[in-house]
Amino acid sequence: MDIKFNDSKDFTLGVELELQLVDAETMALVPNSSKVIDSLDSFQDSVKHELMMSNLEVVTGICADIHEAEADLKAKLGAVLRAASKNSTRVVMASTHPFSRWRDQETTD
Repeated sequence: MDIKFNDSKDFTLGVELELQLVDAETMALVPNSSKVIDSLDSFQDSVKHELMMSNLEVVTGICADIHEAEADLKAKLGAVLRAASKNSTRVVMASTHPFSRWRDQETTD
């Protein structure tokens, strides 16, 4: 079987972007995921709670290529940044927080 990946129209992709929410002044993790989601002006169906209330997940739709995924994420991330700002919250993209302990975080129901 000879597969030509670059000719296929069957392949799609989706991206999940996991974000930390921190207090705008202290930069400590804050359990504001519900506040941010409730403050969204759009894309409520694409922004989800994560395990901890100090995290959010932004998901793309089904995208045909990386350019479509980039445009999708830019629009949704912009909405999240605006909603976070309304709640004195900033968004961090990092694997771990430098000083807030995971054990001290509130778990999502």
